[in-house]
Amino acid sequence: MSDITFRVVDTSAIPEELAKAMQPIVLKWETAALQVAAAHDPQRPQKWPGGSVEELLDQRFKQFPAITKTRAESKADAVLTSARFSRRAERLLGVDIRSAITTPAVAPTVKFGGDELKRLADFNDKLAAAAKGARPDGDAGAITWDKLSLQFIRVACIDETNGLFGTEKGSDEISIGGALLDTDGRTNKVSPVDLGGSWDDGDVRDFKPPKSILGYSMRGGLTFPRNIFITLLLVERDGNGMQEIINKIVAKVAEEAKQSLTALLAGAVGAAVGGPVGALIGLAVGYAVDKIIDKILHLWDDVAFIPKTIEALIPSRQSMFRGSQTSSSSVVRFRGPGEYACRYQLQLSEMT
Repeated sequence: MSDITFRVVDTSAIPEELAKAMQPIVLKWETAALQVAAAHDPQRPQKWPGGSVEELLDQRFKQFPAITKTRAESKADAVLTSARFSRRAERLLGVDIRSAITTPAVAPTVKFGGDELKRLADFNDKLAAAAKGARPDGDAGAITWDKLSLQFIRVACIDETNGLFGTEKGSDEISIGGALLDTDGRTNKVSPVDLGGSWDDGDVRDFKPPKSILGYSMRGGLTFPRNIFITLLLVERDGNGMQEIINKIVAKVAEEAKQSLTALLAGAVGAAVGGPVGALIGLAVGYAVDKIIDKILHLWDDVAFIPKTIEALIPSRQSMFRGSQTSSSSVVRFRGPGEYACRYQLQLSEMT
């Protein structure tokens, strides 16, 4: 029986064809962030359509102090009125952003050449082959696990966030949250977990027992082997609202990526569309969310950390970590206005 494997996804290393497929989705969210900032007017607040990307982002933007909103508005006006950005938005989104109030509900599928489609399909085939290689066959005497948990065992503050007036006066108050996507298309939020306060450069804290970040039920769903993608965002607690945003971004981007990639692969000759397209979607979502949050924070001068995605391949409910219920530990690093290194492990358990 194959072991459960896991890794931190390197979004800079995904195939360029997959990055290209996500361009309209990333641009859609970037445009929405610009539209929200440009519409800032305390005297005439904009009412965005219910369920729109702009409405979601506006929930965060409203929390900023007036000076932050004004700076973001000025930056947004400059970008939206540039001919280069307008042409790019019209080409990838099919809208004239100078007259459109909101971005499209679903970003259109980017146009691919035949060779690009073939390379994307081949990459999907490789993911399918890797999953098939993770033998799901169970041992009649083995334990059937019900839950996979992500736990933090140590957190180190490499560089605290910039505090008062861009200095490092004061200390960080941090928490972590995010969202989970599996290859069955199920999404679940990671409720915020408090990682404590008074963090300064060089601080290291061990959690004994390990601090549980999330628990994933393996009892539901349709398929094994199964990939899960855990997108995490560590925030300074004065960045209130970003964790709720990332939960909703993951759910929305997952649906958009599913529609876009399914449509693309359907047009590729010899594509293994029946394979685990969910693994391809999971990688695409990790990449897109990373880019989207980065752009939003840059455009708004927001204070938060760039998200990181952890992928785990679960061959079956009886698989383990080289015969152990607990995995070896690894490190995920969050960089933004500061830097934190979080050592984590995965833990299997039965329901009690």
